Amino acid sequence: ESAPDLSVLGAVRAGWEAFREAIPFYALLGLIMLMVLTALSYLAMIIIGIPLLWIFGAGVTVTGLHLIRRDAALTSPFCGFPKFLPVLGAAALITLLIGMVILIFALPYWLFGMMDAGTGRTILLIFSFIILVAGVLAAVWLQGRLLLTFPLIIEQDSGIIDALKTSWHQTATAQWKLVGALLLIGLVIDAGLLLCGIGIILSFPLGLAMQGSCIDQLLEGGSGDAGTGSALNINDPKPVIQYD
Repeated sequence: ESAPDLSVLGAVRAGWEAFREAIPFYALLGLIMLMVLTALSYLAMIIIGIPLLWIFGAGVTVTGLHLIRRDAALTSPFCGFPKFLPVLGAAALITLLIGMVILIFALPYWLFGMMDAGTGRTILLIFSFIILVAGVLAAVWLQGRLLLTFPLIIEQDSGIIDALKTSWHQTATAQWKLVGALLLIGLVIDAGLLLCGIGIILSFPLGLAMQGSCIDQLLEGGSGDAGTGSALNINDPKPVIQYD
C-alpha cells in the first residue's frame, strides 16, 4: 500500500478554518499550553522535569489533531499522560535520534571554531555553517518522518516500534512536503512571538491545527480541507478520535 500524499496548502486552509471558528477557545488553550510548557522547561533542569516535558510535548502534538477534528478540550494537551511509559520511550528515542543528527552536522562547525584565526579558518567556518544548516534541515526532515508516532501511540494504542514503522511508511510520499510544512508552521508560531509577544497565544495553537491537518491527511488520506469532526466541546474531559 502506497503512502498518502500531503497538501500543505490544504493544511494551512484547514488550520485557519478551524482556528477562525473558535478563536477564544484557541486563545485559552494556547495560554494553557504555553504556561505549562514554560513551567516544565524550567523543571527540565531537574531530572523529573524532562520526562514530564516529553509527555506534555507529545500531548501538544496530538492536540493539533484534536483541533482539526473539532473535538479538542482544554485537557487535550495532557492526553499523553495515560500512555506515560510508551510515550516516554518514544519521546526519548526520537529525541536521541534527532539529537544525534544535529550533533553530527554541528561537529565540523565546533571543530573549525577551535582553529586559529585566519582566512582558511573563516572559509572553513562558512562551509561548516552551511553543513550546520543542512543538519537542522535534516533534523526537521526526521521530525517529519516520525510525526505520526505520538498520535498512533496515544490514539490507536500502537506500540513504540509499530508506531515508528507506521509513521515512517505513511510519511514516505510526503516527506519533502512535510519539511516545508513544518518550517511554515514554525514561522507561523514564531510570528506571533516576534510581532507582538502575546500573539503567540493564538499563533501557537493555529500552527498546531495546521500540523494536525498534516497528521489527519497522512493517517486518513484526506484532502486537507477543513475537518468534518464534531463541534468543539470544551467541556468534554476526554476527547476521543475514531479511526476507520
